[in-house]
Amino acid sequence: TLGTQNIGTTAQALCNKIDAVKASTGAAKVDLVAHSQGGLVARDCVKNRGGKSDVDTLVMLGTPNYGTALANLATAVTLGTCINITACQQMAAGSSYLNSLNAGPDVISPVKYVSIYTAFDEVVFPYGTAALKDGATNVKVQSQCPLRTVGHLGLIADGTVYSGVDDALAGRSITLSCLAV
Repeated sequence: TLGTQNIGTTAQALCNKIDAVKASTGAAKVDLVAHSQGGLVARDCVKNRGGKSDVDTLVMLGTPNYGTALANLATAVTLGTCINITACQQMAAGSSYLNSLNAGPDVISPVKYVSIYTAFDEVVFPYGTAALKDGATNVKVQSQCPLRTVGHLGLIADGTVYSGVDDALAGRSITLSCLAV
């Protein structure tokens, strides 16, 4: 099922959905906002499945772009099975999936990439693994709002984070609204 199966399979499903949305709306491109594993799905669609011509901006929230030690721990504790979830195995730092996804540039032109992440992420750690290279815009919430203590799940509902998503989708420089609710 989506979310636990091979991330590449889910990426193909996303690319298919993008094609359907473009066909039904007449839009030339779409913007994507993805949380956690969803950012890997979107990156895979763009990089490996032709999505670069379909996506204008990709905003990722708490995406384990370079893996998460939590998946490595789950793999170790379950003797290499990562609780029998393929996507969990793929999100482990150093996995063959992430090594392949991260081979070459992180940013695939002409797509604009934004990664918003938090120092208080209890799922993606170390939190710096959410950052991308090669021209992506990386925003650690606490770099602009040091007192904001949003966690992994909170990234999808936090007003401060939303202000950054709004800026990204509008093509503006990202200036977080630290007091947003």
